[in-house]
Amino acid sequence: MFRKISIVIAILISCGSLYAQKPSDFAERTDINMAMAPFLHGVASGDPLQDRVILWTRLTLPAALPTAEVQWEIASDTSFRNIVNQGSVRTGPEMDYTVKADATGLQPDQWYYYRFRYNNAYSCTGRTRTFPEEGLKRMRAAVLSCQDYQNGFYNALQHLAQRNDFDVVFHLGDYIYEYAANSAVGREHEPMTEMIQLSDYRIRHSQYRLDRDLRNLHQQYPFICVWDDHETANDSWREGAQNHNSKTEGDFSDRKRNSTQAYAEWMPIRLPESDNNVHIYRSFRWGQLAEFYFLDTRLIDRDEQAGGLFLSISDSTLNDSSRVMLGRAQMQWLQQQMSQSKAQWQVLAQQVMMAPLLFRLFNSWKVINPDQWDGYPAERERLLKFIHERKIKNLVVLTGDIHTSWASNIPYKDHRFADGSEAPIGVEFVGTSVTSASGLNLPGVISEVRYMNPHIQFADLEHHGYFILDIEAARTHADWYFVNKIDRRKYKAYHARGFETYNGISQLHETPEAKAAEQNPALPPSEPAEKGPGNGLWLLSTAKEKGSGMPVIQYYTSKPGIFDFYACNAQGDLLYQTAVAAHKGLNYCHFKDMTSSGALDKVRCVNRKSKQEASILVR
Repeated sequence: MFRKISIVIAILISCGSLYAQKPSDFAERTDINMAMAPFLHGVASGDPLQDRVILWTRLTLPAALPTAEVQWEIASDTSFRNIVNQGSVRTGPEMDYTVKADATGLQPDQWYYYRFRYNNAYSCTGRTRTFPEEGLKRMRAAVLSCQDYQNGFYNALQHLAQRNDFDVVFHLGDYIYEYAANSAVGREHEPMTEMIQLSDYRIRHSQYRLDRDLRNLHQQYPFICVWDDHETANDSWREGAQNHNSKTEGDFSDRKRNSTQAYAEWMPIRLPESDNNVHIYRSFRWGQLAEFYFLDTRLIDRDEQAGGLFLSISDSTLNDSSRVMLGRAQMQWLQQQMSQSKAQWQVLAQQVMMAPLLFRLFNSWKVINPDQWDGYPAERERLLKFIHERKIKNLVVLTGDIHTSWASNIPYKDHRFADGSEAPIGVEFVGTSVTSASGLNLPGVISEVRYMNPHIQFADLEHHGYFILDIEAARTHADWYFVNKIDRRKYKAYHARGFETYNGISQLHETPEAKAAEQNPALPPSEPAEKGPGNGLWLLSTAKEKGSGMPVIQYYTSKPGIFDFYACNAQGDLLYQTAVAAHKGLNYCHFKDMTSSGALDKVRCVNRKSKQEASILVR
């Protein structure tokens, strides 16, 4: 969404440079805590139900092994005296050494602590929780989206991790970005090229998950995630993307398969079908209070976008009633789920703005961004008509994607108050980006947009941060929090605006103060109690460069020096060798002059002075 939203904001507000940035020291992006070895990417949990939760980690081995067995345990206390379940999981290069366990047999509405073990080395301790089975107990979620690593530091995530007053993180997509290296803050993407191959997506996920703020937030809370477009390619749809050229980048179906496989490996997610990485839509229930439907608006069945920015509302393609965003199967599933739900609040967690966002230009009404629901008006009409006719109450839509903040009533022509006046059918809360590029709030622009779209109650086009969703039986509330800086680690965070809607009346009202909440149980220690072998040499991941197919090795060393790399085939025959100078921290070795990588099976690295070595399988 980076390029598209930049163009949209530029047209709307004629913004120039976002802010002055200065490069930071390389060490700022080498957020590896070697005390956590061999679990350098930390731990994570996700998709909590009433009796189970997904536990995740990634094993980084000092020597290449075709398979490894990792133990896990989950307890009700930080000292693990009361272990409620435990088990083991096998991993290997075919899943990039990621580890996932579905920890069952848990009690509803409980906080738990978990950890992993390999060869007597423990991971850091994670904290997670289950959802309640019954009742209308209050719940709070942090809502995130759009965290372009290259565009800034994750200060919003650090601020969230310090709060300790919510239950779960909802991530609405753009968890990683596909673009090649290009950063003004010293956080360049690896691999340096755009993601195309499976190895590209894996190493990019690895890089993002080494960020200490993202790693710490995952350690402390369960996540429920769904992708947007940049996990694959900008403005993606069922058979392609704006940022995909089949002539130079291959078949889009291959890229889609690569991106969804890496996502399934690296995210703490429970897919509805174990053999189908694309089927990602699923639901979660918080007692009788709220039902959450996490939707896919990108890869499953979306038709190609109708056209460019500022498309006439009378455009024939735009108004083709057969065009879909969700698709038939997902729409039927959603309608069935909503019809059967007994929850007080019905919450759609998805990617693109649902409320209309139109602009009058040269005496003609235009759709500002056809990539949103405005670009699929017939399917939006079918969904809202279903909600209206089935008398489904308390619709709340959660949205990310556009790197800006909005609060809107969702209009529907046939929906009325008791007195016959037009009433919103639901409300929408749109969260800004964690770091991804936004615009500037110039005087008069927001008022002009709101004048043309009177259902919009709040808009901010500049700031980065998140919002807290707070749900009780009588009302649903959203508080936006912004950070003043993302180009450096020193920042200030503050409450910006708050809006809420009431049970039975889908209409937004502004509130002057943020909703306070009680503190959660104790946070887990940031490092493992028994530290692993922290010093030495570690090969973290591999990728192959676009075009040449030559490997790139991501590695970490606790000491600077000269390192010899050896590439071998499955029989151990030497295919290639090179020597590189490395500094302490995270490094990358590019096999630029290797003539062929077709038979490559394993890479070995040796510290020339200490003779320490590590190896990794290349798959």
